[in-house]
Amino acid sequence: MFEVSLIPTLILIIGWGYQPERLQAGIYLIMYTITASLPLLIRLIYIYKISGSLYIYFNLGFSFFELNMVSL
Repeated sequence: MFEVSLIPTLILIIGWGYQPERLQAGIYLIMYTITASLPLLIRLIYIYKISGSLYIYFNLGFSFFELNMVSL
């Protein structure tokens, strides 16, 4: 839902910002969002692949070492 809220923010930045700065600000917004949320997405896909579910009560049986990022 956070990423969905960024679309109206990007439209506001591009629509009502000053010409040179608004395009650069829009690119920064997209790049920071991608670099910040991509590791979380990769981690969630990995946990789903290991356990078969993202439901937290199903994943309580796994230890920290089984879901460690080093084992990617």
